[in-house]
Amino acid sequence: AEPVARALELSGWRAALLPADKASWVRERRAAGSPVAMLGDGINDALALAEADVGLAMGGTGTALACEAASIVLLDEDLRRLPQAIAHARRTRRVVRANIALSIGVKLVAGVLALSGNLRLYMAVALDLGGTLLVLAVGTATLRGDVWRA
Repeated sequence: AEPVARALELSGWRAALLPADKASWVRERRAAGSPVAMLGDGINDALALAEADVGLAMGGTGTALACEAASIVLLDEDLRRLPQAIAHARRTRRVVRANIALSIGVKLVAGVLALSGNLRLYMAVALDLGGTLLVLAVGTATLRGDVWRA
């Protein structure tokens, strides 16, 4: 647990707690206003996984109950890859936000042109199709992993 906590720059991490202590610790931290992530793989972790802001279950060896209670199921049991998964999630969030802004921007441009009487049918189709293709291009670029590196 310590190497992963260090790699993710986490503070206040705990390991080797009893099942009741896990859920209790998660509730205490959340009551104090701290965001809590819980990593577990067994039935004894399910309550704490459900209580945490983010529950991460080890899907390869995890019980069905732990996987159901968790927010995220890790299919790979190598925790050294967790920082990479978090970086990918952050990158994906940035791309989604940019795509939403891009879509709204295209619609605003079309709206202004329409209200001013300067939007022709071919322009509307080109704006809509062009915006869609741009959003798709940016979105699929994340599959290659080369967009806005974290």
